[in-house]
Amino acid sequence: MIVVVDRIEEDYAVIEFSDRTTKDYKLAELPAGTKPGDCLNLEDGVFTLNSEETAKREKNAAELLNSLWEK
Repeated sequence: MIVVVDRIEEDYAVIEFSDRTTKDYKLAELPAGTKPGDCLNLEDGVFTLNSEETAKREKNAAELLNSLWEK
């Protein structure tokens, strides 16, 4: 399952799931260097960074913003 880091608050990260619910996790439970906007794979309670998905979503967001400015 792919989840997204919504924000970081002190020692916790707020993780958003595909159904738009969120849950707090200790930063220590996440891969080192995790930052807001990162996509993570969650399998059997273990988080791993999904750099490809993060890059894909960042590219899509940038294209959307650019298309708004072009109009």
